Parts: sequence; structure tokens; C-alpha cells
Amino acid sequence: MPPERELWVQGLRRGFSMRCRLLGKSMAPRLRPGDCVQIAPGERCRLGDIVLVDQGDHLVMHRVIARSKGRIITKGDATAHLDPPVAPPEILGRAVFRSRGGKETPLDSLWARWTGLACCLALAWLFTLTGAVKGWGRGKIGWPSLFNGAGPPEVEDGSISS
Repeated sequence: MPPERELWVQGLRRGFSMRCRLLGKSMAPRLRPGDCVQIAPGERCRLGDIVLVDQGDHLVMHRVIARSKGRIITKGDATAHLDPPVAPPEILGRAVFRSRGGKETPLDSLWARWTGLACCLALAWLFTLTGAVKGWGRGKIGWPSLFNGAGPPEVEDGSISS
């Protein structure tokens, strides 16, 4: 891990709020490349929150869509696949607001979380549906294919903490 990133990660782990500039497109349209995002430290997060996850060789900022067997399941709003489940200590923090063009937009309000989650899951279903048209009649449409045949993970409640 580069020393600058290590310092940044340690700052979050020690309770400091941090800002980062996004590079990827996986959270479009809510978050775009170049947006500046304020991260509140800690592993506590709720369903629909956008969290920063330490995946070892890189950091990923994706939405919490479920909790299953004590692990947190995240997904990019604009991606067709789920991320590997993570343990709560792998979460560095949650996005609280975005700055774009001089305007700050909250990301952790109830409205932002639930509308983001609805869009994320609707897009996932659409990706699954359009990708499964070739497999019509072979059980490849809807949630079972999205969750690798296991059905949707259980959501215990609206808050996720360790």
C-alpha cells in the first residue's frame, strides 16, 4: 500500500473525518469521477449507506444493500454484480456528503439512502433481466441469478453494525 494511502486509511481508523476525490464510475449517477466526498469514520453503517471498504490492494466506495451471516454486502449503483461480502472491520467509514460544482449534497439522509438503494437494486434487476434474455426459460431471470441462485440475502433491520 502506498504510504499516502496508508496514512489516509489510518486517519479514518483513528476517528478522523476525511475527504476523497472519486475516480471510478461504479456509483454513477449519484457519484461521478471528480466528485469530492466527505467520509465519516467508523464501521457502523445502515442499509442504503455508501461506505468506503478496504479491499486490501484498493479502496472501494459502494452502497450497502444487505447483511447476511454477519457480513455486509455492497454493490456499486451502476454495476451488475455484487461485491464480495465484507466483515464490519473492513469498512473504513461512510459517505456523508458530496461536493460537485460548489454545491454540497447530503448522502446519508433517509431520502438519499433509500432512493439510492431503490435505484441500485432496480438497475441490478435490469442488468440481470437484459443479460438473461438469451437464457430465457433457464431460470436466469431475477434475483436468483443476481445472488448466484441463493435468493436475496436477509436484511436483519435498517441498521448494520458490528
